[in-house]
Amino acid sequence: MLRYSLVSVPNLDYGSALAFCREFETYKWDEENIFDFKKVYNCDPFPMLCVGSKIRKRRIEHSELACKAQNLHNDYATNMRFYRFIGIDKGRQLDLEYGNGNYQPISDLNLLNVLKESRQLNKPVGELVTNISEKLATVLARDDKIVKKTMTFCLREIIRNIPEHSNSLNGWYCAQYWPTKDLVELAIIDDGRGILESINSNYNYASERLTNEEAVIKALQPGVSRTFDNSFDDEIFAGTGNVWKNSGYGLFMVSRICAKTGGSFVLASGDTAVKLSNDSKGKIIYNSNRTSIDGTAIRIQFKISGLSKIKDILTEINEEGKHDRNDGFKTASKASQFDFLD
Repeated sequence: MLRYSLVSVPNLDYGSALAFCREFETYKWDEENIFDFKKVYNCDPFPMLCVGSKIRKRRIEHSELACKAQNLHNDYATNMRFYRFIGIDKGRQLDLEYGNGNYQPISDLNLLNVLKESRQLNKPVGELVTNISEKLATVLARDDKIVKKTMTFCLREIIRNIPEHSNSLNGWYCAQYWPTKDLVELAIIDDGRGILESINSNYNYASERLTNEEAVIKALQPGVSRTFDNSFDDEIFAGTGNVWKNSGYGLFMVSRICAKTGGSFVLASGDTAVKLSNDSKGKIIYNSNRTSIDGTAIRIQFKISGLSKIKDILTEINEEGKHDRNDGFKTASKASQFDFLD
């Protein structure tokens, strides 16, 4: 008789997704595995990528085992390509470009092609990543120049972190804009080496024997990632003049923009997800959840209305960054500086 396991996929909200990713490590696969999507009614970007990436990887690792799916009734999950992402033949292909002013479905970043194009055109990867980021931002920004510039900056800094710090060229992203909530969410995930291994490659911190949670929190401080060991050619990424050279400011800047505009920033890797936000007094707070993420997952959330004071916010963040750094490198790279036009 054929043995089978039933995997109940949770509602795709933040807490449920992180818990599922942790529990999924204990699931034992049988000859046949049935995925039940009956509980899926929310489909937020970050949970979709975390849960989807977990299932996708396991299916690839056990491609010889049969997998079936039931209760695929969520049309939004179909439109966001969640089912397609995990290998179910439902929804549009991952390499097709589409979306609208409210959402960007799960899409392949295709960084290998970006790297090839960089070499063919003799342009730094950072410049090409900016083009990708601007294109996505244009879809969701709805002709709002400040929103577009903020989203382009945030996406660019996160996307270029993937090859520079994760030593991976595989990444996926998706996004959602909720006008009634005044909220934008962007999510990105890679299958690289993860934050702890990246931090351990930094000669300043290799001897500290950090826990995974400590490493994730430290990665959000200014300057920490600047000396990550990077196997990719610096000149390919930075170009001549080091315009795109990593200064360790990217994650710091993006996370603080999210918090100070009334949103939050999540960095998840290994067994920890850390959410950074502001308390009622404007102080940065960290909240941790246990999970299991292969590589690194990031959630960017900010309030559209909070961008009305973005110039003041950026000035404040820059001053905080200069004050908090202790590595003698007090200035963000030119690419990580965020200068608004009037």
